[in-house]
Amino acid sequence: MKRVLILSVLLLFITIGVAINQVKGTDATSLSTQDSTTTTALFQTYYNGEYYYYTDYQDLISQIYDDVYQQVYDEMFTAIMAEVDNSFYEDIYTQVENNLANILTEEQIQVYLADFETQIHAVLEHAANSVFGVSSNNPDTGLAVGSGAVIRYVSTVHKYYLLTNYHVVENYLSYVKNYPDKAGDASVYVVFPDGSQRRAVVLGYDTEVDLAVLTFDSTGLDYVEVSTFADTVDINVSDFVLAVGNPLGYDFYNSATLGIISGLNRKVDLDRYVDYVQHDAEINGGNSGGPIYNLNGEIVGINVSKLATIDIEGIGFAIPVDIVQRVLSRIYDYDLLNHTIMPRLNIGYTMVEDIIKNNNIVLSSFTYNGTTYTDVSIALPSGVTNGAFVTSVDDFGSTYQKINVGDLIVRVGSFDITDKESFIQYVYDNYECGDTITFYYYEFQAVSSGFSDTLKVVTVTLI
Repeated sequence: MKRVLILSVLLLFITIGVAINQVKGTDATSLSTQDSTTTTALFQTYYNGEYYYYTDYQDLISQIYDDVYQQVYDEMFTAIMAEVDNSFYEDIYTQVENNLANILTEEQIQVYLADFETQIHAVLEHAANSVFGVSSNNPDTGLAVGSGAVIRYVSTVHKYYLLTNYHVVENYLSYVKNYPDKAGDASVYVVFPDGSQRRAVVLGYDTEVDLAVLTFDSTGLDYVEVSTFADTVDINVSDFVLAVGNPLGYDFYNSATLGIISGLNRKVDLDRYVDYVQHDAEINGGNSGGPIYNLNGEIVGINVSKLATIDIEGIGFAIPVDIVQRVLSRIYDYDLLNHTIMPRLNIGYTMVEDIIKNNNIVLSSFTYNGTTYTDVSIALPSGVTNGAFVTSVDDFGSTYQKINVGDLIVRVGSFDITDKESFIQYVYDNYECGDTITFYYYEFQAVSSGFSDTLKVVTVTLI
C-alpha cells in the first residue's frame, strides 16, 4: 500500500512538472501595455486545448493544480481503498490472531490458573484459622454440631466473637430456658482443628434471621484470625465462592467446596423476610453457620440451609452480609431483647379481599370478647374495599390493648393496604423490631355490629 501512495504522489509532481516545462518552452507572444503609472507584462500559451494569457508561471501552476487535483485524488482514493479491501483488514486480522495466539500460550494459561489457585490457597489458609466447629449440648436431646467464623476480637476483654446459626445453639438455649436452675448441665463449645475445645457464651441471637454470636476466651489462641465482610455492592451473580465448614460432623472438619453465586435476593422462608444469596458450593449438615468467602477472603454470606430433592441438587442458601451486619449491630449494642430484628405486628388478620361480599365482611364464625358468633356480616365503612381484618391479638405484644379483634386496619405508616403480599413486604422493608409504627384503622363496635364512622390512629413500638 505504501508503494501505491508513493507512486501516486510522484505522478502528481511529474504531471505538474511536465505542464510547467511545456509552458516554459512554448512560443509565447509577449505583449505590453503602458499607461502613465504601470506596465504589465503578459504571455500567451496553449494549454488544455485553448490559448490563455497568464501573468506569471505561478498562475499557470494554480490552473493546472485545480484541473488535475480532483482527478488525481479520485484515482488515489480508489487505489487506496482497493488496497485496504484487499490487504489492510487482512493485516489487522493477522495481527489480532497473532496477539491472541501469544496470549493463549500454554505458559500464560498456566500463569492464570496459578493465580486462581493462589487465591484459593490464601482463602483456605485464612479460613483454617478463622472457621471452627460449634458443639451445642442439651442433656435431653443430645449434641448438635455446626460451624462458625470469628468475626471480631476485643482486646480489652480478651474475647473472640464467633458467628454461627441460631439453630446450631437452639437446643442449648431451649434447655437453659426450660431448666434455668440446671443451666450448667448444658453447654456450648468452640471446637478447634486439633480436637481441643473451649467453652463459649451465647452473647445474642436472632431466631428469625437464624444467627447467633458466641464469645470465647482468646488466651493462647494467637493464631486465630478475624474474618471481614464483603461490601454488598461488590457481590454479584457468577462470583466464585468457597463454602467452609464441617459437613456431616468433625470427621470432615473444615471442608471446603467451590462454587459460584447463582442468584441474589432469593425468597425461601414462608415469612419472606430474608433475601438469601443462592450459590452452588456443596453444603451438608454441619455446614450450618459456616461462611461462604469470595476470592478475596471476605465473607459473602452465612450458610443456613440447603434445598436438595430428587429433581434439584446443589442449591445452597446463605444469609447476606447486609442483614448479618444489621443483626450484629443490634447484638453488640444489647438491643435485641426480643431476639429478632424482624418487625412483629403481634396480630392475626384476614385480608378483606378474601372475605368481602356485597361490600360486607362475611364470616362463618367470629369470636369477640370470648363469645363466638356465626354467620356474621359486617358492613364496610363507606368507600373502603381493602384492608386487614384483625382476628387475634397476641397478649402483651406491641399492639395489645391498642388494636382489638374486629378492628379493620386500612393503612400502616404511609402505605394503604391492598393485599397481603405488598403489606408484609412494606413492613419488612421499612421497619425493625424496636421501631415505632402508626396504624390507621376503623374500630369494631360490638353494639352496632359495625365499624366506627371515623378513622382511628394509634402508634406503637414493635417488640
